Amino acid sequence: KQSYDRDTKPPQETAKYVQFFDQDCTALEIGSSSFTIVRASQEVDIDGYNIYLGKSSQKLYKTPIATASKPEEIAPFLVLPLLTDPTVIPSVTTHFLIYSYINSTSSKTIIESTTPYLLPFTG
Repeated sequence: KQSYDRDTKPPQETAKYVQFFDQDCTALEIGSSSFTIVRASQEVDIDGYNIYLGKSSQKLYKTPIATASKPEEIAPFLVLPLLTDPTVIPSVTTHFLIYSYINSTSSKTIIESTTPYLLPFTG
């Protein structure tokens, strides 16, 4: 197993592909929804994934709308349900931002990847 500086370096990879499924047909609201993430090919420096609402590549809020820790099994994808249901989407939302993260061993904080996977949102 490769070693990695878990105190300062963000993950180098993020999701390969993300699909969003919404069973709620109300405009600017998502409910009974989930994200399917095709995991990064190399997860040595990844502990999980966070999904945020975004305007282009900027987060609208500090709190993710969905999160998942990396499972032990080697399944090629993860399914993440929403943290709250339903979620009202601000009209300025243009994308879902998917970040991989690593848990820092010294500061007990999460360090996210510097570049998210961008999934367009069309309200």
